Amino acid sequence: MSIRHDFMGLLAKTVTFSLRSQLVRLGMRRYDLNLIKVGHELFDPVVEHPQIDEAVMRAREVYAAAGLGIGRVEHFVINVASASADGYLVIDEDDCEDLTSDWSVRNGALDVFIVRTYSGTTAGSSPVGGSCDKTGKDPDGLIVESNPGGGLIQFSLPHEVGHFLGLEHRDDADAVMYFAAPAGDRFSAGEAARMHRHCAIRPPC
Repeated sequence: MSIRHDFMGLLAKTVTFSLRSQLVRLGMRRYDLNLIKVGHELFDPVVEHPQIDEAVMRAREVYAAAGLGIGRVEHFVINVASASADGYLVIDEDDCEDLTSDWSVRNGALDVFIVRTYSGTTAGSSPVGGSCDKTGKDPDGLIVESNPGGGLIQFSLPHEVGHFLGLEHRDDADAVMYFAAPAGDRFSAGEAARMHRHCAIRPPC
């Protein structure tokens, strides 16, 4: 078993982490993540895997300040053939609900679909207060753009998770939920309380 990959959920060997910090965060209420690369053969592991790792680590930091840990992080793929057949290699806002309805991982974690190209004015999409019922018709996942080389996924991942956990945009550049990227790293006390009530939040380990 690899602590980096199996315990921390990291893909590359370049991102540093603190095992002690993660053990402390597992003592908090938490949510788990399924990271699903859409058209995974097109991803450049040298460039994009470290960026995905950095996004996960930044999310861990900003959510810990709200009293929430990120527990299990598992990785899944949708290959190019399957994504192309369903029209999901290039995603726009109209495709989001279909993608998250057509594909899901049958566990209690948040499904995060990582696409290489999101066509639109944003770098991702999520329902506000996403559903925990992965057998139903309601949107039950969120989408972020890899944006290779651009670094936006470090902001869009925690931001879109915030939407899924029930948060709206804020007009505050220091807030995680700022309406434009790059966003800040703060949640208000009210936002933290709202997220703690979401059905995806699990008890401490």
